[in-house]
Amino acid sequence: MNMQQQPRHETKRLLHQVALRCVGFFAVVLFWIAPVVAQAAVSVSGPITTNTVWSVAQAPYTGTADVAIQSGAVLTIEPGVLVQFNLGTNLTVSAGSLVARGTQLAPIVLTSSTDVTGGTPAPGNWGSLRFLDGTNDAGTILEYVQVKYGSGITLQAASPALNYLNITNNSGAAIAMDLRSSPVGSGNRATGNAINGVEVPAGDVVGTTSWKLLGIPYVLASGTISVGASPSVGALNPNTIQQGETLDVTLTGTRLDGVESVTFD
Repeated sequence: MNMQQQPRHETKRLLHQVALRCVGFFAVVLFWIAPVVAQAAVSVSGPITTNTVWSVAQAPYTGTADVAIQSGAVLTIEPGVLVQFNLGTNLTVSAGSLVARGTQLAPIVLTSSTDVTGGTPAPGNWGSLRFLDGTNDAGTILEYVQVKYGSGITLQAASPALNYLNITNNSGAAIAMDLRSSPVGSGNRATGNAINGVEVPAGDVVGTTSWKLLGIPYVLASGTISVGASPSVGALNPNTIQQGETLDVTLTGTRLDGVESVTFD
């Protein structure tokens, strides 16, 4: 009788041990799953007037209204940080610095708040990344940053360092700059934008500037760029002429040295 019952008791003990091990296994699985639960986005808006860090530990961030770096402050964005902007919102460097140095494996992403699983992001969903005249050029650098589904990057008398940017699906030019800006950098890419280049306006280059941004082309959409102030005509005498007629005319204005002929459209 004892010889018949011994295997049954041994089987129960083994089953009990297996059950305990299964419980321990699921506890370990739950322990490792818990830390990866997504956390709520941190809302950001308004002026930044003191040095601030947007950390990967607190990410993602949502720009609910315009964010402006002012009063000489420095905004540092850590590698791997995701920032999503609501419709029409901008990130502007008004007077200060932006340091956004991602890595190839952990890029910084600036995109639309609709750029989520199941969302329908589109060009122009948010505003621009803007650098104004008060930008601390020497202290501003972006590396391995993705700029998506907005209106691109704007430079106004600002010359930041831009390296390995990936600018995609924006409603405007990848980068739009005035003739007082001298951005530098390399390894940049632009695809799916209204203009896959650095758009420059027609006008006069009257100061010292340099175009050293590599990876995407500079684009003059229309008109003429003059190095130095363009000639200006104040008056033409006589101011009428018959078709086929040849006559001497007197031009008055500024910067007209060397003019030898006048052509009428």
